[in-house]
Amino acid sequence: MAEALSFQGDGSDRLPPQNIEAEEAVLGGILLDPEAIGRVSDRLKPEAFYISAHKEIYQAALRLHQQGKPTDLLAVTSWLADHDLLNKIGGRNKLATLVDRTVSAVNIDALAALVVEKHLRRKLIKAGNEVVQLGYETETELPLVLDKAEQKVFSVTQEKPQSGLVHIGDALVNNFQDIEERNQGIALPGISSGFYDLDGMVNGGFQRSDLIIIAGRPAMGKCVAFDTEILQADGSIATIAEIYHHQSTKLLTLTPDYQLSITQPSAYIDDGIKPVFRVTTRLGRTVETTITHPYLTVNGWCPLSELKVGDKIAVPNQLNIFGQENIPKFQLKLLADVIDKTDAISGIIFKLTRSQIGQFLAYLFTSHGWAKVLKNSQFQLGYSNLNEKIARQVQHLLLRLGILATLQEKSLEIKDNQKSNWHLYINHTDSLINFVKEIGKFSQPETFTNLESALVTKSNAEFITVQNLLQKADYLQENALALAGNRNHGNSSIYEYSHQKSGNHITRKAINHIYWDEIISIEPMGNKQVYDLTIPITHNFIANDICVHNTSFSMNIAHYIASSLRLPTAIFSLEMSREQLAQRLLASEAQIESSYLRSGRISQNQWEQLTHAIDILSDMPIFIDDTPNITITEMRSQARRLQAEQNTELGLILIDYLQLMEGAGDNRVQELSRITRSLKSLARELSVPVIALSQLSRGVESRTNKRPMLSDLRESGCLTGNSLVTLADTGLAVPIKDLVGKSGFAVWGLNESTRKLERAIVSNAFSTGVKPVFSLKTRLGRTISATGNHKFLTINGWKRLDELSIKQHICLPRYLPGSGKKTMSYAAVGLLVKSSELITLANSDVYWDEIVEIISDGEQEVFDLTVPHFHNFVANNIVVHNSIEQDADLVIMLYRDDYYNPDSPDRGIAEVIIAKHRNGPTGTVKLLFDPQFTKFKNLARSGNY
Repeated sequence: MAEALSFQGDGSDRLPPQNIEAEEAVLGGILLDPEAIGRVSDRLKPEAFYISAHKEIYQAALRLHQQGKPTDLLAVTSWLADHDLLNKIGGRNKLATLVDRTVSAVNIDALAALVVEKHLRRKLIKAGNEVVQLGYETETELPLVLDKAEQKVFSVTQEKPQSGLVHIGDALVNNFQDIEERNQGIALPGISSGFYDLDGMVNGGFQRSDLIIIAGRPAMGKCVAFDTEILQADGSIATIAEIYHHQSTKLLTLTPDYQLSITQPSAYIDDGIKPVFRVTTRLGRTVETTITHPYLTVNGWCPLSELKVGDKIAVPNQLNIFGQENIPKFQLKLLADVIDKTDAISGIIFKLTRSQIGQFLAYLFTSHGWAKVLKNSQFQLGYSNLNEKIARQVQHLLLRLGILATLQEKSLEIKDNQKSNWHLYINHTDSLINFVKEIGKFSQPETFTNLESALVTKSNAEFITVQNLLQKADYLQENALALAGNRNHGNSSIYEYSHQKSGNHITRKAINHIYWDEIISIEPMGNKQVYDLTIPITHNFIANDICVHNTSFSMNIAHYIASSLRLPTAIFSLEMSREQLAQRLLASEAQIESSYLRSGRISQNQWEQLTHAIDILSDMPIFIDDTPNITITEMRSQARRLQAEQNTELGLILIDYLQLMEGAGDNRVQELSRITRSLKSLARELSVPVIALSQLSRGVESRTNKRPMLSDLRESGCLTGNSLVTLADTGLAVPIKDLVGKSGFAVWGLNESTRKLERAIVSNAFSTGVKPVFSLKTRLGRTISATGNHKFLTINGWKRLDELSIKQHICLPRYLPGSGKKTMSYAAVGLLVKSSELITLANSDVYWDEIVEIISDGEQEVFDLTVPHFHNFVANNIVVHNSIEQDADLVIMLYRDDYYNPDSPDRGIAEVIIAKHRNGPTGTVKLLFDPQFTKFKNLARSGNY
């Protein structure tokens, strides 16, 4: 009744690993406790049992559990009898014995883990014996033996708990549970993409073994202005430009349940200079973004282009971030006292502890604040400063303590001159209470002076001192609702209040961390440098104390291949979780905006379409692996395993995205080239199309024509047409523009290991369009004009032109082979001082020359060469980097004109640009794009189905 195991080569009569008592205890617990099987069914499989009768009993209980039926003694006995298995397992007595020997199911998790462990050990022994036998099969080719051996090991690791490829149905279950809780064709030669115009251009669909790169600009225009301020996890404030240049930060993001949490960007993006618009809210908060940047509204994320004055957007109602710094109280008071003589609050203040920030604000309100009771008996606290930046900083510091303050600009007459004075008003109930709690505790009778001379003047208002107000704290809290009047401007959903009898005080329960603030103006601010951050999972961050969004064509293709062609599709997501991807597909399938799914705001008539969409998606062979930093080798293993499990060829492997697969290495261009070669090898090995998503370089944004080109996918830059390339075979210096379309000719390339110039063959010469260029000049008078991303060899490796500066040194040829003697010699000195470095330098062909000038040189048509071996060549007697040929069979680029031109006649149209096609034509296909559900559709036309 036990498993049959082979122990060839073991040389002993040892029994296989097993624990019969644990198996009996697990089964007894299931028969006793109706909840027990739910605790182990996800990891304990029937085949894990050593005794075959135990396997049959567990299988019966599992079937009953899956049908929603009880798994007690009577139910399991009846099921086994109905399926003629009762006698096989030992009859009713066997089941009764299991129950009698079990006290409870309290330890069933640990017991199940023990059963699984023994099962894996048995499988490992069996696989090991089979691998040993494979080693003796010398008549079989070694690659086949290794492949079979790998499959044997896979059969063991396949049962080990891991976060590998998981069926989309499992992720959809999590999605549905979250939502529920919050709510209470014709065959083609290739594999069809689902877009008939695209299929027609790529020879009937994607070909098996093809590597397809789909590229687009990150964020597609969703950017914020360079001086936008962001609160960091240590309490400090930094502009997004500073964060971009530092390439590291931890900041706040808004989770789907409207809670603020700390996150870290996965990418930092320079999106060039673009038109920006300033959004101002009723609270006086402002932020400048591009017209396409989304804001969170009560109806979900909406781009600024779709918002208008009067709409409400999400802003935080508290920023619970504080630092660890402490400074002496006298210094704290001094910084508050000299505030009028500075341009901004000292940076140390933002990194202080909670109590010290409260103390600092208490000092400020003493000298620049007021308190009054309005005509309607509503309390109001106020603060004013002539400096707008300081007023905004005070508004931000108050927000740290949960105090909402409205900022307004007032006119102030000083010596017959009108000046702006910036006033902060606090009158929300919860904010007044927080002020008393967080700032009032620092008050002393001698601290607060009489403020009847405050700058706000209304004859019908009763002015009181801040100290008077704080003395009325108990009265304020007891009568909070009445005193606040129309509190929160319709934001009653933010807090729930309950009156507690003990202590007679107000208890507040936070519902979420946002406040719906009204837009009062949207103004164009001209062109500014903009940046964006890629935030994993939540895809948003807090900027200028406002919630903004950050950075699927490929997902539409994956959906079609899995749903219509019924071919298994593997998605490797290096950025988003499988739940996030499943939710995106679910929103598209159910035609429900994704923000509703995240918040659980599902109407009654949407439940049917939601459940129907889940049923459809659950039936699709889509498998998602969200392991971060996954390697090509791990992807290959996962894909091979999936193909073996499904017993059919895969329909698609999708990787999101290429840049996150970077490995270690100084030369990123060559590293990406190595990755794409590995992906091409994977496509050939499994005979499956592999789609890799990629980000285009920011050079797109600096051109007048924003349509991407093939060169935008390459990391190397380009040279102007008059750059002279020396041909190795003839010694002639030929303008690079005259080499376009030619290949197979030789140039001089630098062997970096020997520092020698060697003959290198060019495989391609091409134009990359019109781009901004810069002119570089060295101390020897060498000059060259190139794009900002063109790389030059420095003492510290290859550097982009826009990373170079005056006085840095770049590599020049000391001479070209065959042209004469070396111009310098360090050999004698090297031998004299016994320096191997000087001796190598003496025998090298290069010289390090100092940069003396880098200036803008306008826009020009630029060109590049592909030199496969050395990846560099000599132009204008300077060593420059070359373009690396992509291993992709097909390069597709996405472009939407309405991102850059809101009034474009092609609004709602996406261009699919086929920039490279190894086996067919290039060109452009147009598709409809539905931004609400991130869905691409075929253009309607007569004769199309």
